[in-house]
Amino acid sequence: MVRCGDAPRRPVHRLRTVRARQQRYADAVAIIEREYARPLDLDAVAEACVCSRREVQRAFTAQGTTFRDALVAIRMRAAAELLLNQRHVPITEVSARVAYLNVSQFARAFRRVYGCAPREYRANAGPRDSGVLAA
Repeated sequence: MVRCGDAPRRPVHRLRTVRARQQRYADAVAIIEREYARPLDLDAVAEACVCSRREVQRAFTAQGTTFRDALVAIRMRAAAELLLNQRHVPITEVSARVAYLNVSQFARAFRRVYGCAPREYRANAGPRDSGVLAA
């Protein structure tokens, strides 16, 4: 027997709604991955997804994250790749390539994600440009 108090407190979303949110999330992430190098905000991504700002927010919430967290994660992953694969590029340029105009703000965001400054990450991680080929 089910009593009133036993009913779930959160509404159960219809399968169609869940799928629509998953698709919106995938579309939004694809846009961020393609456009991370330019200034992006939630409104621009929602417009590109042809849906409302709130729908995009709900899609990210359903995936357990936020638009801002996803944007920062994608930008920091791209920055880490640049730091390792293009060691000749100055950190100020890496910062600009991932749409951070303020290098200090970039360094703080990078440190939050990777636990070290971009310069330390470049110096201590990944293969070195030593000019010697690995055997």
